[in-house]
Amino acid sequence: ERGGPTLIYAPTRRTVEAIRKAVARRGVGAEAYHAGLAPAERSRVQDRFLSGEVRVVVATNAFGMGVDKADVRQVVHWSPPGSLEAWYQESGRAGRDGAPARAIVFWRPADLRLQARLGRAPGRGRDGHECTEDGPRRPDDGRARHWRRAARARLRHMARWLRTRRCRRARLLGYLGEPSPPPRCEGCDRCRPSASL
Repeated sequence: ERGGPTLIYAPTRRTVEAIRKAVARRGVGAEAYHAGLAPAERSRVQDRFLSGEVRVVVATNAFGMGVDKADVRQVVHWSPPGSLEAWYQESGRAGRDGAPARAIVFWRPADLRLQARLGRAPGRGRDGHECTEDGPRRPDDGRARHWRRAARARLRHMARWLRTRRCRRARLLGYLGEPSPPPRCEGCDRCRPSASL
């Protein structure tokens, strides 16, 4: 209960709906947002969040692109995303107005296994066939193999960042190829243990 607009990201539609119900049971207005909703409903949820009518949106990563709400106070990942780039992009929605904000990731090892399963190439069915306008097509094994290898590498970097005992900001900036800050940022849970939950 820190107040302020909050985004909660979850990996599946079912998890989104379960979290939304749990938040609503606590008396907090919450809406779900995922690709399974009709476009008009997704637009309604986004508009209500942007206007401040609803305080919490629980969403898959379908929510976010183009959403610019400066006063988001918290971005919570119920499970880690598949890459540090995704975490950075999604958590970057918090604190755009310059006021203090938090980015929180809840995770357990099973969540990384789920991300590995979700990380198969986009546009592919469970059997590995590519979905095209003309129907299913056997994948180009070389391209698919390259994509899966890159997805696994991104997930390994995410796992290392989650498990690090060093400054999270320094680790993230190093991964992104940015100049490293001082060894302690005094803002993450590793540099300032009181910042963790």
